[in-house]
Amino acid sequence: MGDQAKDNDNPSEVKKQKVEPGLDYDTPFKVSVPSSHLRDLDLVKWLDNKLGDNSELWSGRQAASLLSHEMLVELETCFQALESHVKLKIVLAVPHLSYRLITM
Repeated sequence: MGDQAKDNDNPSEVKKQKVEPGLDYDTPFKVSVPSSHLRDLDLVKWLDNKLGDNSELWSGRQAASLLSHEMLVELETCFQALESHVKLKIVLAVPHLSYRLITM
């Protein structure tokens, strides 16, 4: 009994769980972040990948071709999370958006 208590007190033996935000280790494979927030994060990441390169040439028309109606709706909630040069590219793409896309 005494040896067992000593083994449990040894910090090298105890495995520490890595704590990550948004994960609940009591219920495996469940993320405690709302799906809308994850969708916003995915959109921010995707836009940063597509429009985030400063060295690449681009035009407002090219940026407008990447945007869909669903993306425009999602941008209402996650626009602040974008980097400033990506925000600028999106703002400069607005005049090139089709009327049909905006009025859907």
